[in-house]
Amino acid sequence: MEIKNISIINLSGKIKEKDLIQIEHDISFIKNKFPYIKFSLIKETFSNPDPKFLAKSLIKAILDNKTDLIIIAKGGVRSIELIDHININIKLNNKKIILGSSDFCHLAPFLNNIKGLDVFIGLNLKSFSKLNKESIEKFEDTILKGKPLDINREEIEIYKKGVFSGKIIPGNDVVLLNILAIKPKLINFENKILALENHTEKDPRMIKYWLCQYKFRGILKKIKGLILGDFPLIKEGFLKNEILDICSEYNFPILKIKSFGEGNKKSPFKFEGFSEYKGKDLIIS
Repeated sequence: MEIKNISIINLSGKIKEKDLIQIEHDISFIKNKFPYIKFSLIKETFSNPDPKFLAKSLIKAILDNKTDLIIIAKGGVRSIELIDHININIKLNNKKIILGSSDFCHLAPFLNNIKGLDVFIGLNLKSFSKLNKESIEKFEDTILKGKPLDINREEIEIYKKGVFSGKIIPGNDVVLLNILAIKPKLINFENKILALENHTEKDPRMIKYWLCQYKFRGILKKIKGLILGDFPLIKEGFLKNEILDICSEYNFPILKIKSFGEGNKKSPFKFEGFSEYKGKDLIIS
């Protein structure tokens, strides 16, 4: 699949002027980096916060035969309000990709049921120009060229040794819990790899509380591996100790990968992409 046409959509309600300036800057950055790509900005979504309108605009973009890739402009704080207005029983004439992060994770499990639509979690448009060289290369290889994502050994911190292979469920830890509260059977965690990040929580007690929720809901006993993304506001030592304590009764490996989450180092994880880890690189295809 060759990416030639990108549509930008906003799912965060009305955009502030400074954010719009940053988004326009990021579009110019991508145009200069990849001059063969054409952009379409769905401008109405930057001023109209109505969930029905946003859902209709999103589905229209997904059905657009001229669009190859849809990038969410920023986090997508209104995403959870779109759930009841999204029709997943649509047929696509051409395969396409949608890419977002943060609150967009509310929609990812639903959109993943649309045949022909590949859903990626890990980055959005805003601040794209601030990504480091390696992250832009991963975007080009994984999203634009369709190659497997390769997280090399140097990027991985091992909390618990082991190997795994299976489909991966990536997302913000709180957002996935929100989805489970609304649709507890929407995501099948059996024999999956769970990848979690949280870039805004400052209170380490809340991280422990949310991780315990995954345990109490029986999710941790179903999965084959756990990946932790970036938790930049939580002390590293505390996070590792709490994770190992909560997961002490399970035998699955636990990895820490900072490029999954916020910051200038980002990796796009394919929702239910096949992941494989044999003790060195992590490959997601």
